[in-house]
Amino acid sequence: MGVPSGAELIASKAVCVDAAPVLRKLPALALRVSFSWTLAGMLAYAACQWGMLVAIARLGSPRMVGQFALGLAISGPVMLLANLELRAIISTDARREFRFQDYLGLRLLTTVLALGVIAGLALALGESAEIARIVVALGVFKATEAVSDLQYGFFQQRGRNDRMGRSLMLRGPITLAALAGGLALTGSLFWGVAAMAAGGALVLLLHDLPSALTLLRPNADAESQSARPRWNRRVLARLALLAAPLGLVTMLFALNAGLPSLLLQKKFGVAAVGIFAVLMSLMSVGHVGVNALGHSANIRLAAHFAAGDARGFGRLLARMLAVAAMLGFCGMLVATFLGKPILLLFFGPAYAKEAGLLRWLMAAGAASYLAGTLSYAMIASRQLKVQPIIMLISVAVTLWMGLLLIPQLGLMGVALAVLGSSIFQLGANLGVTLRALARLRGSAPAPRTS
Repeated sequence: MGVPSGAELIASKAVCVDAAPVLRKLPALALRVSFSWTLAGMLAYAACQWGMLVAIARLGSPRMVGQFALGLAISGPVMLLANLELRAIISTDARREFRFQDYLGLRLLTTVLALGVIAGLALALGESAEIARIVVALGVFKATEAVSDLQYGFFQQRGRNDRMGRSLMLRGPITLAALAGGLALTGSLFWGVAAMAAGGALVLLLHDLPSALTLLRPNADAESQSARPRWNRRVLARLALLAAPLGLVTMLFALNAGLPSLLLQKKFGVAAVGIFAVLMSLMSVGHVGVNALGHSANIRLAAHFAAGDARGFGRLLARMLAVAAMLGFCGMLVATFLGKPILLLFFGPAYAKEAGLLRWLMAAGAASYLAGTLSYAMIASRQLKVQPIIMLISVAVTLWMGLLLIPQLGLMGVALAVLGSSIFQLGANLGVTLRALARLRGSAPAPRTS
């Protein structure tokens, strides 16, 4: 099944018939309440992920931080491709084209395949057996995240972002404590990551799956009451084809984020990768707010688009872009005046001496926050096929600028490569979104005249 364009969705008779009920059936939680739960959970989880880097830096060394970052750079793109961004698809599935069991079946199937690929890459690309083991352990951790991630999309679809927020508030501290405890007790990053994976599995089994079951049971449809995965090959193929462009986009996004680390490691070693990973972690803070707002508002964006409500779609998107711009501005201010003290306090002198790079990375972050916000509008308007092309060019920009600048400028070359890629994404996403909005306005029915 092909992916329909935004214009095709608006022109579809079925969508036009169902548009008004879609708007009336928006989740009961108000946008502010939903955003508050999502933001709280994502902030807690992001703080704990940042705490993981602090723990590794303080209990270990820059080399260990670099090993952790390399492990994520190898395992992350594979798992994100396997995820197929089903979370966004299920959360914006306003007409319930697929059952929860279909999404779960596809997610489990692709996750198992991804673990096999990660194990193969760990053996092929790891510079040592130690790094290979860390990559595999991180792959297992990412697998538990992948299954929980699908539950989060289901919670969003049912308007229960509070359950997602609670899960993130549990997952963050538990996995951080497990990583720090395992590293402190054994002195081995592998055992720390293995303990972290076990903590993630615990949250999945004791919170996320039971929460999904409680939302499934009230449905009148007996088949929907089961949380067992469904293995209908035709349905899974349709769903996979629909989601494939977004899966490719997220994989390319992760590859684009991890590519500088791979280039740095080849030229300057694992320790330089560790320093860069810490600097990038500060840039990633703003993405928490962008993603929290996007996950809270995407179902409303999709409903406005399905209803042909160009004005509502544009107004909501404008509010989201204003928040993203504010986050980018605040990030640049923090980098300019507080960057060095923050790095010195939490990580130490080896990291603080590179604080000047933060201004460039935060400028890249500002462009990236706006581009990320526009990507939610592209998903809601089902502008899916063009997104892999945009990200593929972004990867090419990062690779070209990295190969050109990193040998000469080191970490500064990485920062400039990230900035160039972010600016390209912003311009491309803006162009696609404006085009979709223009088509939506052109497809809106003309007002009646008496």
